[in-house]
Amino acid sequence: MRGIYEGDQVALRLNRGEVGRLAAVLAEATTGSSRAEFFIRVGCSRPNVEALVQALEELAAGRSTSFEIQLAAGVEREENPLRPRQ
Repeated sequence: MRGIYEGDQVALRLNRGEVGRLAAVLAEATTGSSRAEFFIRVGCSRPNVEALVQALEELAAGRSTSFEIQLAAGVEREENPLRPRQ
């Protein structure tokens, strides 16, 4: 894996095996917690991260050649509606 920072963007260069392992790590990070707990821990929406995992898995398997996903910060009242911290 190689990474480069240019301007306000980071580019990662990975082979298919590395992409598959990265997807597995991200998938594991989304298990074992509720959507609200995941948001509190990492600040992202779990469904968005799950979509990223799926895109990475398809890329690693050769079923796609590119993807673009929005990984915006989650919104507290949507991710943690029962007990928002704000």
